[in-house]
Amino acid sequence: TVSRDGRYVVFVSDRAGHAGLWRMSLDGSSPRQLTTTGSRPSFSPDGTGVIYCRDTPCTPSRVPIDGGDSVPLVAADGVHYPAVSPNGKFIAFFSGGAAGPIALFPFEGGPAVKTFDPLARLSLLPGLHWTPDGLAVTYVCSSNIWSQPIAGGPPKQLTDFTPMQIHQFDWSPDGRLIVSRGTTSRDVV
Repeated sequence: TVSRDGRYVVFVSDRAGHAGLWRMSLDGSSPRQLTTTGSRPSFSPDGTGVIYCRDTPCTPSRVPIDGGDSVPLVAADGVHYPAVSPNGKFIAFFSGGAAGPIALFPFEGGPAVKTFDPLARLSLLPGLHWTPDGLAVTYVCSSNIWSQPIAGGPPKQLTDFTPMQIHQFDWSPDGRLIVSRGTTSRDVV
């Protein structure tokens, strides 16, 4: 993942013998290990830290961009794919797996402020993403992308794709939806 100011890239690597988070300059220079464990990194909105899943199961945590001690952000069970709101006030994540709700927690800690039940079985792999305006979280359900307004109300279908798997998706800063779709073929042996 690339920082909003374009200075750094944070990635997962096992170059130290175990999977951990690393930071490097955008040109690939100055690699620096940030953690000795972790996955799913994203930058905090102010760019001073990295939000990531610290353990398995996921403990949403924050580590400073220059390294240091990790701090857990929320205490919840069954956390999948935490995503920080653009204004830095909330963390949204899938709670309890593909059948569970989407939970919204304050970034500074405390209990859930809202939970939303999706309409059908979710696809967790593409993750959960905030819209650029921070008014909704988006996710994949039944081969399409859906938007759940955080103010409440029913989710809204954003795409109308034929049944193909969505591998990844995200939002560009100017509000365009970027989607990688395709099929997955497997042989039974």
